[in-house]
Amino acid sequence: MDNNENKKDQLLKLTVRILRQEAKKLLIPLYSRKNKALLVDLILKYQKKALIENQINNDRELYVDKNCKDNSEVSKNIISDEDSKLKRLLSKSFPDKKITVTDNKDGSQTILIN
Repeated sequence: MDNNENKKDQLLKLTVRILRQEAKKLLIPLYSRKNKALLVDLILKYQKKALIENQINNDRELYVDKNCKDNSEVSKNIISDEDSKLKRLLSKSFPDKKITVTDNKDGSQTILIN
């Protein structure tokens, strides 16, 4: 709470013009119609919101990176051309397409037709 009050004090020392520029960056709606005190409160609110959204996005990126690593390990198990009856059948059905059949860890297969 003390940190929030400190930030509020720092923002109150700024000019309305600078506060409006910050409000514009944070995409605060109708920022030009707000007075200084309201701008400060909204800026604090939107900064907190942006901080939370950035943390969520960072968490998602970590999740995606982890999944990409797992998927790259799975892609090592691609079935070769000569061993795949499924691939041969699909090649007859889709003659102009590249077909990739991948064995997954859970025993299922992923089929990509490009």
